[in-house]
Amino acid sequence: MKKIGIIGLGNIGGGIATAILEGAIPNAQLRAVLGRTEPPGLAALRQSSANPIDYYDDFEKFITADIDLVVEAANPAAVRAYGKKILSAGRDFMMMSVGGLIDPGFLDALAQEAEKTGAVIYIPAGAVTGLNIAAAGVIAGLEEAVIRSTKNPTGLKDAPYIKNNNIALDALTEPTLVFRGNVFDAVKHFPQNVNIAAAMALSGFGPEKTMVEMIADPKATVIQQEIWLKGKFGEMKCELKLLPSPNKRSSYLALLGAIAALKKYTSPIKLGY
Repeated sequence: MKKIGIIGLGNIGGGIATAILEGAIPNAQLRAVLGRTEPPGLAALRQSSANPIDYYDDFEKFITADIDLVVEAANPAAVRAYGKKILSAGRDFMMMSVGGLIDPGFLDALAQEAEKTGAVIYIPAGAVTGLNIAAAGVIAGLEEAVIRSTKNPTGLKDAPYIKNNNIALDALTEPTLVFRGNVFDAVKHFPQNVNIAAAMALSGFGPEKTMVEMIADPKATVIQQEIWLKGKFGEMKCELKLLPSPNKRSSYLALLGAIAALKKYTSPIKLGY
């Protein structure tokens, strides 16, 4: 039985917690939750749990809990603040906010810490398709990687780039390109919206070369992700139309991908490696 701790109980963290308690993730127990304030839904989770679920608002206390794996489901800042400490405590670390890894040298620093303690870093594919192709293609040489994300403006309104540039999303009447740049810049400007692009960059082509296009479409009812890869292996083009989660920033598939990753973690069979 794997004992799980979760950082953040929003759409994804709360969905993971519910999946564990409903038995959708075999061989997993939810044992600890870290948050700035106790989530309203935690009391209900505790009532439905056969084992104690401890709440912490202090990371130093949280990391001493009896857990095997910490799942980050908060934001990129949490990855940067807690990642190294989680691994140094010998806990496995699974992160949903992949953009937190883009800072130069940070992933290498996490890897070095994991090697010291024997902990393992897990970066779920989530809603990302084509990671295996990108990782394989970069061996021979990638020439181009572009991720275009089209979302309803409600999913972009809290992004720093939108606020800092006074972009009037409410005034849009048609699909509008609001940003084009590399992943390194996209993570700074849209920290809650670029996990797919960040994961693609980490697969080997790098955050400086992997390009992001962000389109706001007032008529969009789904999150559309288009991915282009070109290299010596050939070309790949794929398109995803994903139902949004309640917060509109991420897709429902991102939650399902997180649950699938946890099922793989707790299972003796590792399909897809």
